[in-house]
Amino acid sequence: MAFTLPSDIFAQYQEIVDELINNDFVGESCQLTYPELKSDCPNCILNSATGKSSNKYQQGGPIPFTVGVCPYCRGAGVFSTPQVEVIRLRVYWTNKDFRKLGFVDVPNGNIMVIGFMSDAAKMKRCTDVMVLNDMSNVFNLKYVLSGEVLPWGFGHNKYFVAQLARKA
Repeated sequence: MAFTLPSDIFAQYQEIVDELINNDFVGESCQLTYPELKSDCPNCILNSATGKSSNKYQQGGPIPFTVGVCPYCRGAGVFSTPQVEVIRLRVYWTNKDFRKLGFVDVPNGNIMVIGFMSDAAKMKRCTDVMVLNDMSNVFNLKYVLSGEVLPWGFGHNKYFVAQLARKA
C-alpha cells in the first residue's frame, strides 16, 4: 500500500532545517581555510634563475629597503595570501548525536556537520575548518574533511552532511 506525503511537508522541513543552521542557538559559524594564493612579491625584484628574491627593491613596493633581505617576503620572492571564509553549519559534537541521524562508528574527537548544498564545494576545497564559538579563542580546534560530502535531507539536495576529523 503506497501513501503520499503532502507537498507542503517538504517546505516545512526545509524551513526548520534552514532555521537550525542559521539560528545562533543551534547553528555555528565556521571558518573555512583554503590553500594560500601565492604571487610574486610586490616589494622586490624576482631572480628568474633561482625563483627567489634578488633582494633588490622594486620601485613602488610597499616597504622600501636598501640592504639585506626583502622585509616583505623575507627573501622568498613570493608572497602568500591566506584565504578564509565563514559559513554557517549545524555541528554535531558527540557520537550519540551521530547515531540519532543514522551514522555509527564515528571516532571520538570527530564532528559531523550539516550545511547548505551551496557551500558543499567550499567544504570539499577547504584545507581545514574551525568552529567559531565561545571556546574557539581558547582551544582553536581545527578539523579536516574525513569522508565524502554527501547530499542530505528528503532527496531535494538542499543540504549536505560531512564528517570532520581533528586536525593534527
